[in-house]
Amino acid sequence: MTGTVMTQGYTLDAGMGEALWAMGERLVLKATGARTGGAFTIFEDLVEAGGEPPPHVHEREDEAFYILEGALEVMISGQTHQAGPGAFVFLPRHVPHHWRVTSVEPVRMLVFFTPSGVEAFFQALSRPAEAPTSPDIPDLPKIIQTAGEYGIRLAGPPPSA
Repeated sequence: MTGTVMTQGYTLDAGMGEALWAMGERLVLKATGARTGGAFTIFEDLVEAGGEPPPHVHEREDEAFYILEGALEVMISGQTHQAGPGAFVFLPRHVPHHWRVTSVEPVRMLVFFTPSGVEAFFQALSRPAEAPTSPDIPDLPKIIQTAGEYGIRLAGPPPSA
């Protein structure tokens, strides 16, 4: 849908959007390629203490976070940064990165991708978020298999594994 010109805006109230459990995280999709003409994807992400993805590289999109609650340790091209409430993190495509929740409380952040499309990766690994707690632990072999289909290259297991 990239390149489609959108002719209608929309609003979502707090808590609204498609809620998913993917890789142990609760995602609420706020903007998808279907809603933005392929321009960008935004979701609210809730990650429990200690949560982290494997180190990875996005080949197709740039990624950014805005931290609302909690704290992360973010590794970007081998450099470590701390990010707490109000912090903004930008991760250009092709740049290796990894993050880990370091706060006792969960991290709640807005996650942005441009262009859109990566939401299909999360949807392929997800189930509806009908309960407030994660239904299962992340399936790393499935994540590895699915990542390549969506232009995401994994760069090893999480450092804490």
